[in-house]
Amino acid sequence: MTKNRNNSFDVLIIIFISLQSLGLIGGALQPVRIFSILLLFFVFFALIKGKLKGYFYEFLVFFIWIFYGLFTLIWTPDFDAGYKEIIVIFVNSIGFFALLALASFANNPQESIIKGWKMLFLILLPIALVELIADRHLPLSIQEEGNFVNMGGGLIVQRRFASVTFGNLNALNTVLAYVIPFLFAPLLDRIPKQKRWFSILLLLCFFYIIISNSSRGALFALCLVSSMFILKYTKDLKKLIGIIILVIIGCAGLLYLSPKFYEVIFLRLTEQSLSDSGRSLAMDAGISELVKSGFFGIGAGGFMKMMESYKADILPPHNIFLEISVQYGLIVFILFMSLGFRIWKRSQEHIEERNKFIIKSGLFIFPIVGIINSGYLLNIWIWMFLASLYIFADKKLTI
Repeated sequence: MTKNRNNSFDVLIIIFISLQSLGLIGGALQPVRIFSILLLFFVFFALIKGKLKGYFYEFLVFFIWIFYGLFTLIWTPDFDAGYKEIIVIFVNSIGFFALLALASFANNPQESIIKGWKMLFLILLPIALVELIADRHLPLSIQEEGNFVNMGGGLIVQRRFASVTFGNLNALNTVLAYVIPFLFAPLLDRIPKQKRWFSILLLLCFFYIIISNSSRGALFALCLVSSMFILKYTKDLKKLIGIIILVIIGCAGLLYLSPKFYEVIFLRLTEQSLSDSGRSLAMDAGISELVKSGFFGIGAGGFMKMMESYKADILPPHNIFLEISVQYGLIVFILFMSLGFRIWKRSQEHIEERNKFIIKSGLFIFPIVGIINSGYLLNIWIWMFLASLYIFADKKLTI
């Protein structure tokens, strides 16, 4: 699949994506943010060289978003949170275009993207396994050992969890969900048996972590991509039987390692479906305030302050679409959604099956992953994921 040996830009792509694994380490000065800022002048250099000339619309989207966000500081209910959020969005936009710029100079950008997301998971994996097996967590974790979960219906279970460097398990689940298409993708290539079995082992570990963390959204995304992969991969009966056997073995192993799987996942789905009362209140309150604002938005960083006025127990939106539309209004929300449409449109020119799989599965799970974590705009993960999809949709970068 590679046309040349990796150059320094390929290495930088892998490092850049892998830096997300450090999560909340560094606080406001997270390594991935610092790396993004350091690449600002490189983005300008790529612009001068004409490497990013196909992304004028994306530059326009971020410019309108940031400029309008600054304007909303006039009426936002939380000015301090608002201007900080705008700064973070600006830094994240640098990261978005920096990844695109690196890809334009790399020899094997798409291969490096896959390696970067796999490396991210490989860094997180041993820490997550220690957390799940030993029930010990990093000081960054806001949850404690021996965590009890109210499953509803009077059922309370004790289960272990993994949050690694992200502070809470939902944040880790969100990041892991973005990894899913890139873990499956190598299996669509002709690779040696050793690498194929290694990829399968990684997927089994991935299933174990997602199930142990009882993430309904992440599990649903994983099942969706798995189904898409099976439909694309199983061209004959032999492969289909092999996959069915692996699924049975994998499920048996996961049930053995995580015996509370039934209570943690299926009872949560039975009692709460994919939502809960706190998120439902956020949805109702958010839409109500959006309408009251004339669809101009309540202002940057104002969501949690707004929820305080509703005496809500859960303040964050837990929904990226709600987070953007309620705070920044309908126009910015439409511009954000248009990015996904542009990725889809560009991907229609492809004949490379692996690239199509990554793009389609990535776009299909995007709405699901967008309702897992408490908040999204203060993190760079979503922009790294979208930039990765853009790179696979760019016909000039296809090998």
